[in-house]
Amino acid sequence: MENQVSNEKKELKKEITSWRNKRGAAQKRWSFTHHFALFGSIFCSVFAGAQIQFFGNTNWATLFTSVAAVLTGVAASGGFERKWIGNRLSGSRADRLLIDFIGEEAIGWLTGRGSTSPEFVSFRTAPPKLK
Repeated sequence: MENQVSNEKKELKKEITSWRNKRGAAQKRWSFTHHFALFGSIFCSVFAGAQIQFFGNTNWATLFTSVAAVLTGVAASGGFERKWIGNRLSGSRADRLLIDFIGEEAIGWLTGRGSTSPEFVSFRTAPPKLK
């Protein structure tokens, strides 16, 4: 019976970690998409203005203005920021769940004192160094 509970705990930790890692990957993709659309539209708008002001070239300015409008429209209709934040929150919930699940090992790892369980360390880069 105890062996079965231990195996179930290991399986649960594995599932939570897997789910958390998927949320982290999704967070990075949505973050890139959100920031690309945001800063891409800003860059295109500025560059379009510079084309007209310094070179008098309206063809390139028209192109960059159109790209800026498309990026802004796609970002607004796609809800990239909302999806990015949602994945960040999901990842944080998985972190809290793992901390609750692992207990003292997690507290030791987070404070830099105590145990560094391989199951817990595997989903983070390195334990923080506290003074």
